[in-house]
Amino acid sequence: MSTSPFINAANQVLPNAGVSPWRNQMALGQMVGAILSENPDIDPEDTKVQINSIVRDIYDRRTWSGLFIRGQIATTGFTIGGSVSVTQGSQTIQGAGTAWTPAVVGQQFRLGYNTPPMNIIACDPFAQTLTIEMPWASNTYVSAGYFIAQYFYTLGPNIKYVHTAKNMLMAWRLRLDYTQQTLDSRDPWRATVFTPTALVQMPPTPNGDYQVELWPVPSLVQALPWVAYCQPPNLVADEDGLPPAIRADIVVDFGRAWAKTYKGPKWNKYYDAAEAGRLRQEANHKLMYMAKADEDLYRQSIIYPEEDIRTAPDLLSGYRNAIWDFNHGVPAGGGNSEW
Repeated sequence: MSTSPFINAANQVLPNAGVSPWRNQMALGQMVGAILSENPDIDPEDTKVQINSIVRDIYDRRTWSGLFIRGQIATTGFTIGGSVSVTQGSQTIQGAGTAWTPAVVGQQFRLGYNTPPMNIIACDPFAQTLTIEMPWASNTYVSAGYFIAQYFYTLGPNIKYVHTAKNMLMAWRLRLDYTQQTLDSRDPWRATVFTPTALVQMPPTPNGDYQVELWPVPSLVQALPWVAYCQPPNLVADEDGLPPAIRADIVVDFGRAWAKTYKGPKWNKYYDAAEAGRLRQEANHKLMYMAKADEDLYRQSIIYPEEDIRTAPDLLSGYRNAIWDFNHGVPAGGGNSEW
């Protein structure tokens, strides 16, 4: 009935287009009609704006299970080979003996560790030149060694935050509690390489998209699965539907309350503040039941101790880790030996 409420991006797994979960009950056009039945003098376009405001308020009430999406970060490893010449104040990097392709656009250029990773915004594979996002601020170098790596990743324009992510190679969850201050204290040069420990939020891209930094920078090609919480785009077309677990009737109740007091009693001949209050109270009551139903789908109010740690402690500290458990039989019993 509706198009997918999510924005597609690389390495995301999204709902099938044209599928609307049965719990949604109504598409946008139907919700508009139900709200206008309270006050037919309201412009339908104003009603659509109000519906989108209502659903965004609902999205912020809870981490709704229907707003989770999954995907993976596909790391690139390092690009090396040949040498480069850089000129102070220039955004152009000249390669010699290199084999760059447009695949390096979006990755980061480095020449030693005394300058930050520089985003590559263009590549000329014939002239073997790169364009970086800011002028080269260090000294001029000729025939210098370099490497290109992917430090920063954009997961998609609809991401609000990453809920969980894991390193399959090392069998641990990536840390999500690190900040840029953490990395600047631990590794200001970003000289640590190999396989990531942490996924750290970055400033948004120039397009406003959510962006993260992997630390240490991955020198290997690997896949890092993630689950993220997203902000669906506005409902626009009449056939657009709500995400799973968001009930349309609750949105309509809030919309009907809005319609009862729209523009005040002088303009609105259907004005009824008391009825509007009753409708809002009823909608908030239903919203509590919707949250309970969502809790049954995805537990959030209770957190078990092991969910607060990045990976199970290792044998040196007296406990098993995830790799040990996977490769050893677990005896029946209580405590740490429990199945």
